Amino acid sequence: MIYDQAHIPTAPYTASPFGNTAGNTAVNGNGAVARMYSDQAKALKDKIREEHALASQNIYNATNEHVENKWSVDLHGQHVQEALKQITTLCDMFKTMPSKKLIRVVTGRGAHSKGDPKLLLAVRDWLREQGYQFTEGVGFFDVVIPAPPPRGA
Repeated sequence: MIYDQAHIPTAPYTASPFGNTAGNTAVNGNGAVARMYSDQAKALKDKIREEHALASQNIYNATNEHVENKWSVDLHGQHVQEALKQITTLCDMFKTMPSKKLIRVVTGRGAHSKGDPKLLLAVRDWLREQGYQFTEGVGFFDVVIPAPPPRGA
């Protein structure tokens, strides 16, 4: 079903009329017209390859969108700026994966912080600012990163 939705029929294009016409025209001695037909045949082949790549990516995304990958990262011992850089890089990487991701971000409760738990509060604020869906536990966040929308949608 997924294949049928994403598949692009190419049977009408496999025997390109441009390629045959280019060959016949070249034989008849009209090089400029032959080149034009040859260029049209190449453009058509390139378009077919592009459409196949898009269909392939959409099939891959559709068959993996139900998968929920679970990851965990521990930010204990990181300074706030270092931790935010790490989580930014991690989330950016996971956004490109076709499945839904659940990342447990461990910050600790802040028991070793002087005053308020700096890392926990900074990560919570960052997650809210970025618009991530998350739940908070004692010293950790479970962050949901949804699958990206299909290409071409």
